[in-house]
Amino acid sequence: MKRQNRPPKSAGKIILAISIIFALMSLVFVFVGIGQLKLERRYETEGATAEGMIVSKRVDEKHSLDRETKRPVVTRSYFMTVRFPLERGHEVEAETSISQERWQTAQENASITVQYLTAAPTTCREVGASGKVKAYAFTTLGVVGVFIGLGGLVRHFLKKD
Repeated sequence: MKRQNRPPKSAGKIILAISIIFALMSLVFVFVGIGQLKLERRYETEGATAEGMIVSKRVDEKHSLDRETKRPVVTRSYFMTVRFPLERGHEVEAETSISQERWQTAQENASITVQYLTAAPTTCREVGASGKVKAYAFTTLGVVGVFIGLGGLVRHFLKKD
């Protein structure tokens, strides 16, 4: 009779724990992606456009340490504040996140075409700045991660004697 080499039971518990954590963390990506897709749909159905002006721009810097190299890391987010008239005649000032490239080319007091949500005018973006690709990427990565985590769970419970 041939004897099979099996990993210790503790290894199975570790794989089970990793699978659960992986599946749960992947769910975060799914929910973020779905939230972004809902926002994109709102822009398509409720969005209005207006000619506005760039009031200001700013950079938000967050300092941290890289876990592996222990070197300082700076993460930058770029924003611009825009002012535009609503359909009702009131003016709104709102801040929106933009890419580094757009931040570099943006000039204060320059005109800009803004797309905003009529129900929440401070939720706005520059016309043409769609987030669909990022939303689909987040959702897809999340779903794949959930399936990988669930695969580990199924494998764990099917291998039990």
